[in-house]
Amino acid sequence: MITTIGTYKPNIFSPAYNPIIWSCYSSNVAQIDMKYVFDIYMDGYATKVLRIKQRPNPDGYGMIDVSTIMQGYLDWTDDVAEITNGETTIDYTIGKVFAESDKLCRHVLVKAGEEYRTQAGAELKIYTGVNTSVGAPAYVMYSGNTSDTTAWVHTWAATLSPQENLWNMQKVTASGVFGSNPFQLDGTTLKCYDHGVTTAYPLSFDTLTREVYSFDKSTLSFLNWSPYGNTENRPIYGFRFAFATPTRSYGSIDVPMITANGYSQRSSATASCGIMIYPKHDIVHVLASFDDVMTALGVDYENTAGCSLTITGHKQVSANSATFGAAVTKSVKFTIKEYCDTNLYQRVRLSWLNSLGGRDYMNFNMMVEKSTKTKQDEFVRDQLDWSGITPVPLLNDSILTGKLGMVGGMRPYNKQAEVSYELESDWLTQDQVNMLEELIKSPQVLAYFHDPNSSLTDDFPQAVKVTDTSYSITNVRQKKMVQGKVKIELVNPQKMQVTY
Repeated sequence: MITTIGTYKPNIFSPAYNPIIWSCYSSNVAQIDMKYVFDIYMDGYATKVLRIKQRPNPDGYGMIDVSTIMQGYLDWTDDVAEITNGETTIDYTIGKVFAESDKLCRHVLVKAGEEYRTQAGAELKIYTGVNTSVGAPAYVMYSGNTSDTTAWVHTWAATLSPQENLWNMQKVTASGVFGSNPFQLDGTTLKCYDHGVTTAYPLSFDTLTREVYSFDKSTLSFLNWSPYGNTENRPIYGFRFAFATPTRSYGSIDVPMITANGYSQRSSATASCGIMIYPKHDIVHVLASFDDVMTALGVDYENTAGCSLTITGHKQVSANSATFGAAVTKSVKFTIKEYCDTNLYQRVRLSWLNSLGGRDYMNFNMMVEKSTKTKQDEFVRDQLDWSGITPVPLLNDSILTGKLGMVGGMRPYNKQAEVSYELESDWLTQDQVNMLEELIKSPQVLAYFHDPNSSLTDDFPQAVKVTDTSYSITNVRQKKMVQGKVKIELVNPQKMQVTY
């Protein structure tokens, strides 16, 4: 029978693109043909997705890494494009403020058993692992969290650096992932995204104070579950949106995360949520575009330069209450900066999926250089026209141009225009310089090409690829002002019309 869970237990929040490892030891390791049998369950005990058999390692342990398995269950091809984290799918025109992650989060645990022969020539049987009974693996291996010993591992589309991941695998008593430095302190506690330990950071490498244009698209993403504290208050209950000008405050609007607002973890404002059992609620995506938030909330506040929007997540004050309790997330403040329609360069706003599973943004408007390159295939058509009365078409006048030139010669087809842009940002802080590294790493980048004469350009981004394949960061002691440069290319070449 299995007697020990080894050194490795995954954190309750484990990014799918990092190792998610369990290890265990059985007292039957010396039996004939002994193998560990692992049954992998996803999103509930009723969904067994795979069985793996494995010989013991030299120390007698069985080890299993389910990360590559879970990656296959994260659906990047869903029709509602959840990869944008609600950025293009939250319908703010009908009052929606939040989006779920139905396809980009999964829960996983492993049941362990063993297979062996009791003697030479005996039948090879599978045992439960909890005793000497024959049957399916039944020794349950949960996450390593000590506050909730029966918590499943929550996985989502994220990846950490090797150093951060080693920290994450060892820090089983803390839930959630952290910023770019796991040892950085926020006051007296580690900078952690778990609102059960401290207030949660968004899944973003940007600062908590951001300058934007009022029409800039933006979403915030937060991990939405904690094994700490009161069960009812483990998830975030809702978000508070506070509007202000440089001289006055408009107050705040509290929006609970219920079905009517685009998030179905509760059916109504007074409903209880309890333990989070649906992975689509593991992450909440929050609308953060200044103009869009006002539309969704049905308000018409001033949105000129200097006005601000502050977004903060709160817990439910008590079970079955419609009242907001204490803040459980950091406040993120968006301040509007002045936009001039006669800028020398158009504004291009890049939005990219970062390694934490959220999105980061940056405007580029100090220099935008557009390049167009075309390519085409060709075939040759004879000058003679065999379909008419005469083999050579005759003109009615003596000017041998026009029709004769169009009848024969090279004919283009499959002509495409490939468009690329060289972009340069405004002056950047060192934090923003570091953040740009995530742009180079990102698997999905969107670009908004602002056209003052067409509001559609602010609502519908184009998929682009970053053609720069390397990025250098220079750290110096003195505070400096630098600019970021990047080259992008539209993913879908434009098909061109062909004349004959």
